[in-house]
Amino acid sequence: MKKTLDYLGVDLGGSGVKVVQLSSQNGRAKLATYGFSERAPKDIISSVEDTKSIAMELREVCDKAGITTKQAITGLPVAEVFSTIFSFTGIKQKELEFAIKDKVTKLSPIPAEDMVIDWKKIGEEKGNTDLTRVSVTVASKKLINNYLKIFKIAGLELMNLETEAFALIRSLLGKDKSPSFIIDIGSLKSNVLIVKEGVPFIHRSVKTGGQKLSDVIVSKLGLSSEKAEFVKKGLSIQRTESIKVLLNDLIGPIVDEIKYSQEFYEQQYNHGIIEKIILTGGSSVFPGLPELLMEKTGFRAFLGDPWTRVIYPNDLRPVLDRIGPKFSIAIGLSLRDMG
Repeated sequence: MKKTLDYLGVDLGGSGVKVVQLSSQNGRAKLATYGFSERAPKDIISSVEDTKSIAMELREVCDKAGITTKQAITGLPVAEVFSTIFSFTGIKQKELEFAIKDKVTKLSPIPAEDMVIDWKKIGEEKGNTDLTRVSVTVASKKLINNYLKIFKIAGLELMNLETEAFALIRSLLGKDKSPSFIIDIGSLKSNVLIVKEGVPFIHRSVKTGGQKLSDVIVSKLGLSSEKAEFVKKGLSIQRTESIKVLLNDLIGPIVDEIKYSQEFYEQQYNHGIIEKIILTGGSSVFPGLPELLMEKTGFRAFLGDPWTRVIYPNDLRPVLDRIGPKFSIAIGLSLRDMG
């Protein structure tokens, strides 16, 4: 079967579906089309158990966006998989797979009979050719089967599955190999990644996100949930000191996770100084958030632009800037097989 030159990235997020179709143009990625859905706060989901409903939503988004390819790539949520880095000294190639499985069985919260293990070598440490380091990802068969069902019902062919972490690295860092944080702030959860040389050495999930900010607005301002959502969206076009007070409640757990992850990374890997924080996700767009994170952590922080590696019409720039943080995962997935 001839491989398509169009690549469809699908992000089945808690707050809605995001799709991006890219075309290969002289080795560059060109935006063909994109689409998304937005769920009301009461309809935000934390799993993909309702496969039929999600599949119908995905199909509708694809139809409205004018998606022309059936071959898709999607990502497994960081919070739903077990990921780690294993280091082995003096191990033979034929022993490596058994050693990985043995370690995973002891450490992973996923039962051995339900595990699907994926791993790849991430290079040897300079001056130590006896050390083998591998990046390992473990997902449950049930989770993978749910994704397969969703895409089958939606009429799409699921060509590849990878973790959202690698999609974020691809869209936000590209060839940048320096140690960096990626903070993906979603509706219910936020992912904290430490990345070096295109590999997520630390990947953790914390239960705080845009919905937490809505809850704070309801509590502190005495508003209904509907009005709180209206106020929250208004924060993105207003810059007042009161925003800082509200954001403190949102980022407190994220700041704690950043500091813990930094300490763990330095103890375990000693791979150079972390240079920056790149923010992304639908709930990362509030004014003053990068500055507040820099104040709390000491790291340079800024909002990432996942469209940097994509060709698109100039007149779309204002729209793509506004929605970009929502699409980092979908864009990264689309770029996976672009070469």
